[in-house]
Amino acid sequence: MIVYGTAWKEDATERLTRLALDNGFRGIDTANQRKHYFEAAVGKAVQSFLSASGVKRESNVSLEQLELLCGMAKVRPAIVQNRCHASRGWDRDVRAFCTQHCIAYQGFSLLTANPNVVNGATVRAIEAFA
Repeated sequence: MIVYGTAWKEDATERLTRLALDNGFRGIDTANQRKHYFEAAVGKAVQSFLSASGVKRESNVSLEQLELLCGMAKVRPAIVQNRCHASRGWDRDVRAFCTQHCIAYQGFSLLTANPNVVNGATVRAIEAFA
């Protein structure tokens, strides 16, 4: 997948992001750093595109998708970045596949996606010793 970068577009961010989506980009790079990215404009472009196109938003790659991609790609991905949920086994199967195929795995939203873990007894016990 080729990812469209949204940094340093400022007032043109919404228009250019929508143009990228209209032309087939499905990966949009944002980093939530207002100094470099205009996140609100990216969000407007994505919402506009999703409403008009009927394309569904997908943030993670599944094991099946990754296997299919690696089975037919001439160049495999170097990194997979997925939102990681405790309730879904911490993305165990995708992480194992990545390890077996020398693909870096980066989990994101480890804290915000897992409030039950963050607020759970184990973390509270650790806090008690701090």
